[in-house]
Amino acid sequence: MKNYSFKHIVLLLILGYSFAGCHEFLEEHPETFISPNAYYRNAEDATSAINAVYAILPRFYQGIAYGESVFFTLEMPSDQANSGTGVSVVDQDRLDAYIYDPAIRHLRLWWQYSYQGINAANTVLHHVPAIEMSESVKNRILSEAYYLRAYFYFDLVRLFGAVPLSIEPTLNISNVNVSRDDVSVVYEQIIQDLIMAENNLPSVGSGEVEHGRASKGAASTLLAKVYLTLERWADAANKAEEVVNSGDYQLFDNYSQAFKVENKNGIEHIFSIQFERTIISSNFHAWFLPRYRGIQANTEEFGAILPNMDFYNSYSDGDHRKSANFYTSYPAADGSGIVEFEPHIFKYFDPSVDVVGGSSMNYPKLRYAETLLILAEAENEANGPSAKALTAINQVRNRAKLPNLETMEGYEPTKEYFRNAVLKERSWELAYEGNRYFDMLRTRTSISGPLIGYNSGSGVFKAHNVLFPIPQREIDNNNNLVQNLGY
Repeated sequence: MKNYSFKHIVLLLILGYSFAGCHEFLEEHPETFISPNAYYRNAEDATSAINAVYAILPRFYQGIAYGESVFFTLEMPSDQANSGTGVSVVDQDRLDAYIYDPAIRHLRLWWQYSYQGINAANTVLHHVPAIEMSESVKNRILSEAYYLRAYFYFDLVRLFGAVPLSIEPTLNISNVNVSRDDVSVVYEQIIQDLIMAENNLPSVGSGEVEHGRASKGAASTLLAKVYLTLERWADAANKAEEVVNSGDYQLFDNYSQAFKVENKNGIEHIFSIQFERTIISSNFHAWFLPRYRGIQANTEEFGAILPNMDFYNSYSDGDHRKSANFYTSYPAADGSGIVEFEPHIFKYFDPSVDVVGGSSMNYPKLRYAETLLILAEAENEANGPSAKALTAINQVRNRAKLPNLETMEGYEPTKEYFRNAVLKERSWELAYEGNRYFDMLRTRTSISGPLIGYNSGSGVFKAHNVLFPIPQREIDNNNNLVQNLGY
C-alpha cells in the first residue's frame, strides 16, 4: 500500500471533497460536484463527519501483520517488551534497539494518521456550527471533535516534541508547508480543547453516551493525564478526583475481566478503541501469541512482541495480574495436548477467534484503574503520601490481591518511596496499554534506573532518544520543518 506525507494526505482530502459527487471518474457535469458547504447541511451530515474522525483511531492498531502496525511504536521502546518475530522486521527491531531512524515506517504512519485525525476534527469544528440542528446534539458533536483533536495532539507532542499546530481545516495546498509550534503552545491548545469537551460532553451516567464515543469522564481523565505529564500536580489530582467522585466508573472485581470481549465498554472502561468482528475486527492479539504453535486454528500467531523478562519477573507471585497477563501453556487447537512455551503476553487473548483478524476485542486507552493511579501519583507529589493517595493506590493493589502499600515490609511514608511505588504499580497494572514508554519519557526512568543509558538488551537509550525524529518524508516535503537534534 502506498504511503503519503501530510501534504499528500490533505491534497487527497481536498480532491476527495471536489469529486465526492462524481458518478464516474471522468464525469463531465460540474453541477454534480459537492462542495464542503453543500455537504454539511443537516444533523446526519454532522454525525457522519464526526464518525469519520473516530474511524481513524483503529488504524493505529491494525495492519495485516506486525510490519504494518504502528501499535509497535509505543511497545517496542518500552522496558516491558522485546522484539520477537524471528524474522527480519527492520523498523520494529530499530525501535527495540533505540535506533530511531527518520525513515522508520511506524513513525511515518503515526504522524500521518494523527494529522488525518486532526484535519478531520478541524473540519467538523469548522463546518458543523453553521448547521441548523438540535443545539444539544451539535454541542456534543463539537465536543467530541475537541476531545479527539486533543487526543491526537497529546500523543504527537509527547513523541515528537514541537509539532505543527493547526486548528483550521486545510482547504487548499497553500498552507501545508507549516512550521513547528512550541511545545507549550501545543499543550495549551490541548488543555483548552479538553476543557471545551468536558464542559459539554454527557457523562456515562446520563445514558446519553454511545459505546466508543467520548464522554465527560473521558475528557476529564485525559485532562488529568495531561496535567500529570506537565507536573501540574494539584490540577491533575483535582481532575482525577472529579472522575472518582462522579461515581460513573468502578473497577471490575477481577483484573482479567477488564480484558474479555464480553466485558468491553464495561464499568471500568472510560475510553476504548472500538472493534467488532462483523464491522472492523482486530488482530493485535495475534502479535503476542507464541509463534505458530497451534494455539488457535485458522488464524495467525506472530510471536512479534515478547515480554521483557526483567519486567515479567518484577511481578510478585501473589499478584493476580501476572497470571492474567502472561501464560506459559495453553491447549492446542487441534486437541493434541498442552502446548508449553516461555512466558508470552496473553492480556488480549481472544479464545473465540477462528479466522485471521477475527476478534472483536477493543483496545483500552483510558481505564478507571489509571484514573486512580493518576490521583495517587499527583496527590503524593502535591501533598505527600496522604490518606487520599494511599486509598487510591490500594484500590488498584487490592483488586490484584495485594495488601495495602503501607503494610508492606520496608514501607516509608515519604514522597520518594511512594513515587517509586506508584510508577511500579502503573507498570504492572497498565502493561501493554501504550502507557509505559510515556511514563519512561516523563520520569526519565527505566526498570533498572535512569532512562538515559538504559540497556534493553538490544540497544542503549541515548539522550536524544527522548524525542522521536520527525519522519523523513515530512522533512522532504515541507521545507519549514526542522529535524529534532541528534537525527
